[in-house]
Amino acid sequence: MEDNEHVAYMLEFFLRRAGYDVTSVLNGRDAQTAIGNITPVDVLLLDLMLPYVSGYQLITEIRDDPLWQHVPIVVISGKVLEQDIVRALDLGAG
Repeated sequence: MEDNEHVAYMLEFFLRRAGYDVTSVLNGRDAQTAIGNITPVDVLLLDLMLPYVSGYQLITEIRDDPLWQHVPIVVISGKVLEQDIVRALDLGAG
């Protein structure tokens, strides 16, 4: 889940090229919909700064969902302050 279309395209391109199935969304609301409509994935790449619903909120919702709570969440974000990293880890990213 990445809101920058160019970054999302590049991530999707390289992951597909490596043989992975990829589902991409560009904002937090679409992420909530996708999480509610697809089976849990092997790993979730997540930006913290998404329109409409933040990555932090999504981490909380994912960790509260019994079907998704064990999915590893890898944060890809321009937020580099220690407090942002610690907050994401405390919520359940890893």
